[in-house]
Amino acid sequence: MRIRSALRALAVLPSLALVPLAAGQAAAAAPVTSTAGSFDPYAHSHAVFQWGGTNSLTGITLTGYDDGCDGYKIAVRLVTLTNSGAKHYWPWHGYTTGCGTSYTYDTYANDSNGIQYATLDVGVFSGSTLKGLREASPSRRPSA
Repeated sequence: MRIRSALRALAVLPSLALVPLAAGQAAAAAPVTSTAGSFDPYAHSHAVFQWGGTNSLTGITLTGYDDGCDGYKIAVRLVTLTNSGAKHYWPWHGYTTGCGTSYTYDTYANDSNGIQYATLDVGVFSGSTLKGLREASPSRRPSA
């Protein structure tokens, strides 16, 4: 009886050891996201970043909300900071139709200089002239 119990225990131990390893691998595969937002009396914005590694954001959602009934339009743009600390200003997107409207832009970004931080700007425009902007607090790339 003792031999059979010992053999059963030995047979169960390897299968128990595999459970934490499998759980760890599944957890590592989950996407890592972070958010940034900015608020202003005339517009506000929100961003969600899905990090894909040291040089990429594999999923980006930028949203700008036009809160002011003032005739101005708003747009959003991605801003990244490279490994050396240099800012990369990506193109503007949006130009809402005015008061109470929003614009959402989905994209991705790759930079061979690395991406340490990501944030967004929300800009207020009169036609194509930038009248003012607000940069959100940056989101830092999670450690690999």
